[in-house]
Amino acid sequence: MPLIISVPDGVKGRTDKPVELLSSYPPLIDICGLPVNSRLEGVSLQPLLEDPDTDWEHVAISTLGQINHAVRDERWRYI
Repeated sequence: MPLIISVPDGVKGRTDKPVELLSSYPPLIDICGLPVNSRLEGVSLQPLLEDPDTDWEHVAISTLGQINHAVRDERWRYI
């Protein structure tokens, strides 16, 4: 699904890099200057917010039910 993030004074752009909704929390912590909670998961989307064309080595993992998983990068999806 599309993920749209608007940051005041942020860089405008669009990227097709795969991201997870789980990763929406870390950039909020970065933007608000709050302390990081090490128990939470997710890769910060901050590099993509600063430069949508930056190299992105992360994959998006999705789960539907108990044993249905998919891993996606820019080119492939493995189910």
